[in-house]
Amino acid sequence: MFLRLLSCAVLTHLIMRKYYPEKYRKILLFLTENLIFAYSFIELKTKKIYKQIKNSSSVNAMVEQMKSQNNIEVVFNNKVVTHYNRVSLYSKLPFDNDFIIYSDSEPMTSKTNKIVVHHFSDSVSEDVFRYKLCKYMFISTVVYLENKSKIINYDLRLFSDGDNYFVANNKIDKYVICFLLNKQFSTVTTPENCKYKFSIIDQSANILELSEKDVLYLHEENYEVIQVIGESLDYKEENDDEEKEESENSENSGTSKEYEIVDSKKENDNN
Repeated sequence: MFLRLLSCAVLTHLIMRKYYPEKYRKILLFLTENLIFAYSFIELKTKKIYKQIKNSSSVNAMVEQMKSQNNIEVVFNNKVVTHYNRVSLYSKLPFDNDFIIYSDSEPMTSKTNKIVVHHFSDSVSEDVFRYKLCKYMFISTVVYLENKSKIINYDLRLFSDGDNYFVANNKIDKYVICFLLNKQFSTVTTPENCKYKFSIIDQSANILELSEKDVLYLHEENYEVIQVIGESLDYKEENDDEEKEESENSENSGTSKEYEIVDSKKENDNN
């Protein structure tokens, strides 16, 4: 159908230009003037409607209502302890938190962008709620969680069921990962005691592995991984003692510590 219309238009153009050049020129001028007039009319009407919508009290009330929704989760000790909105958040300070999650929904795409702010306090500016989305997404993100004599793998998603954590300036650390494990798989593990490998295949098919000591920083154009050093000296010394004791027990028994790798889906089926 489109090719037929295009062929007819080309044929008409050739005939008119060859046999009726003067009339054809006048027709083109007439059409051009009217198109310019129509474009200017539509532009003026659109600007007028935009100003009316912008200054509308009902629209402004709807925007304020959206801001007043309790779309901020306060996470502490790996749990959502309460919900606030942008209006009430600062009035409730100070409160204990590992981080907060501000959820901004996109009704047209059914996507909810998740802005993670660690250790929220009154010194954090409201500008933190203005954000840009990352221009990339990872191909795969899998967590291999050490649990006693087993290593269970979880297909942990930073974009799952419409929840999008690929937001510039988000920091994905062990606190966020443990929270997501609990939320997506009902796997309860504390950030202070968890041991895992976070395997990532990025947008360029590069493979990298992070541990609980690493922090993944998401920027708009790219990402970076930074290792946290000396975050918890007491915990490190305690772990060193435990590992030393396990090593000595293994040497005395003449055996080495072995792990059984289990898929999280099979683990849930068994339970």
